[in-house]
Amino acid sequence: ANQYKPIWSVGGAWQIAKEEFMSNCDFFNQLTLRASFGYAGNSPDPGTGGTYDILKASSSVRFETPVYKIDTPANDMLTWEKTRIVNIGFDTQFWKNAISLSFDYYNKYTTDLISTVTLNPTTGFFSALGNIGELSNKGFEFTLTTNNFRREKFAWQTMLTFSYNKNRVEK
Repeated sequence: ANQYKPIWSVGGAWQIAKEEFMSNCDFFNQLTLRASFGYAGNSPDPGTGGTYDILKASSSVRFETPVYKIDTPANDMLTWEKTRIVNIGFDTQFWKNAISLSFDYYNKYTTDLISTVTLNPTTGFFSALGNIGELSNKGFEFTLTTNNFRREKFAWQTMLTFSYNKNRVEK
């Protein structure tokens, strides 16, 4: 049941500069609002979880028949790592593309983080993969680009980028 998880996203953009009410505005060459929302994920490696123990055959000097040992213990609680992603931004260019601005805000929230968990050593295993927590990741990025000088064989462009990111283990 846990192996089939849809990963999807949907997004859209509104090119405001192409709207009729902007037709008399020569200031903007481009003005676009963007937004997207979706889900992504990471699946556990094959063989790291399931409803049954995974056995490994080996030979033994003591016994003349093959010996089976538990290679990976059953773990039917292991699920996909799921990430919800929201992104909102805008792009604009003005003064005949002399100046460009771009801004993005993002918010990612991951649940069922996959990591190694310590097991009771009396089980015969010291660790296994498990879903251990939740993580938030949010921030923004702002980019300012100026075209300072343009000729046929030479161009001078300046780009300034500012970004902020905050990661937090929520659980």
